[in-house]
Amino acid sequence: MTQVRLALAAPTSDGTVRRPSGSVEWRPTKRRNVAGDVVLPAPFTVGLADTPPVIDVAPTEPGWAWQVVERVQGGSPKARYLTVPDSASVVDYADLIAVDPATLDPLEEPQADWWAALNYMGTVTVDPTDPDVLLLGGNIAQQDPDDADAVILTGV
Repeated sequence: MTQVRLALAAPTSDGTVRRPSGSVEWRPTKRRNVAGDVVLPAPFTVGLADTPPVIDVAPTEPGWAWQVVERVQGGSPKARYLTVPDSASVVDYADLIAVDPATLDPLEEPQADWWAALNYMGTVTVDPTDPDVLLLGGNIAQQDPDDADAVILTGV
């Protein structure tokens, strides 16, 4: 289990923030098998408090995410789909990755350090004919002649 700290805040008229009253509902997007048990996509609800609660949440695996519905006093419910890493340390709710519910792909571009790591391998560009494909260039990476889906790193 991963511990997630639910630190939600609301603005006030003087520019400060306060802890809103309300709840956050967590629901897996699909049923799954865990150690011989079938875990149903049933929700659980966590109340918000002045001290942000820390909850135990199952880390997501390929094929599913958490549907999280924020219900705070004075606002409309907000549904989000999030992935939860498998982490030994507490993860802030704000750091969870939002995903598209249809594809489970991240909604935002990867962080700059991720792009920098790829650029270390040579020139990295997005394929103009397919935005889901990255093209690696330069003398550090080449396509495996025996497997078109594999890349050989030659200069790392």
